[in-house]
Amino acid sequence: MAALVSAGLHASWNVVAKQQRVPSEAVLGIILATALVCLVALPFIGLPPRAAWPWLGAAAFFNVAYSRALMAAYDLADLNVVYSAVRGMLPPILFVIGFVAFGERLAPTAATGLGLMVTSLILFGVHGLKRGSSNARGLTIAALAGFVLAFSYACDVKGARLSGGGLFPIVQYGAASSLMTAAGMLTVSTLERRSPMAALARNWRACAVGALLLMASYFAALWAYVQGPVALVAPVRETSILFGGLLAFCVLRERIGTQQWAAIGIAALGAILIKIR
Repeated sequence: MAALVSAGLHASWNVVAKQQRVPSEAVLGIILATALVCLVALPFIGLPPRAAWPWLGAAAFFNVAYSRALMAAYDLADLNVVYSAVRGMLPPILFVIGFVAFGERLAPTAATGLGLMVTSLILFGVHGLKRGSSNARGLTIAALAGFVLAFSYACDVKGARLSGGGLFPIVQYGAASSLMTAAGMLTVSTLERRSPMAALARNWRACAVGALLLMASYFAALWAYVQGPVALVAPVRETSILFGGLLAFCVLRERIGTQQWAAIGIAALGAILIKIR
């Protein structure tokens, strides 16, 4: 249930960002707004245990790379194409990471589920390129963002587990992670001669809403990953592809063809098969 709630919330904050005039600015503003909330809360909640700090730093590094790639992808392609490419990359990669790094073993049905997830990605990409809602560069950047995010999640899982399994340690870890990610994004923005605080000011209402959705989604996802195997939680969490597709259609009025609806269904079926023990 935590993974499903996280999936819906995650798709929602991405829609909030995509609704803005410059989506990349909105993504940056939401990340900074989240960090501001965490900064205010930090004196009351404290820092996670030192054992988690190396994993916290590694996760923040990967998350900065992911966030920057997501910003670029949203400026080049529709939400349903970018979001599905990013989220669809995660279950197969986390499946491998869970097996190699965490010693998790799953049933043979998982291989079929992974194949379906890959198929759904191909369907989304081909359809987006055909109708001009995406381009090769945008789709490539989105896939790269998903690849990098998988390693961020793996580091987060390790760090959160070392912090302890309760809700409070997860909040401690999540707040520290948000602050480190924001610090990295501020550094990157300065090097790119962006004005990050101006981006936050221009979209402050959307950033405030997006920050609440992002924090709730992140904490729920961390809790789910701490409680269950990575390779089983990931596909349930990535049913956010369904939420993203529906929100893109209902809220953003993006056209979604039959092929893309089929891809959404295939991705959901793949997630279910991966979940079967």
